[in-house]
Amino acid sequence: MKDNDKVTWYLLIPFFGLCWSILGDFFQSFLCSCSFLFSGLMFGPELDTKKSNQFKRWGPLRFLWLPYQSLDESKGFSAQNKDSFIGPVLRFVYFGVILAILIGAVNYYFKIDIYMIIGWLDEQLNLSYVRLILLFFIGTWLGTLSQRITYWISSMSQSPKTSRRKARR
Repeated sequence: MKDNDKVTWYLLIPFFGLCWSILGDFFQSFLCSCSFLFSGLMFGPELDTKKSNQFKRWGPLRFLWLPYQSLDESKGFSAQNKDSFIGPVLRFVYFGVILAILIGAVNYYFKIDIYMIIGWLDEQLNLSYVRLILLFFIGTWLGTLSQRITYWISSMSQSPKTSRRKARR
């Protein structure tokens, strides 16, 4: 398990406690914490490379991230992808577009009444869509931010000698 994964798991319970103390609602805190965990394990800044653990964890759904990776050929996009604020927003928007396309395809091909399912979820969750999306985004952003901080701390703590040894390997 890499350091980023460990940090994500170690911070999950304190993050849930923080959410619960701010939101005062178990389900909303659970949802925000799940998005934090999802982001830390599946949604981080390394999704732009095929060798990353996050990309590999998508398993058979990896193909969803191939168009995203092709955007990385642009140096400007690559820099934005690594940014602590814009990067998670880009991944969040990209994932939302892909999800909307998949839902639309399922609705079209299988004639499933998506609006009925959304209505049922709305009744069960008792949350507005905006609040649901906001909770997911906040958890996702903070999960990614925790990874960036971990990366920054580990790169700062490595001595120049250690970095040179790793470069030779």
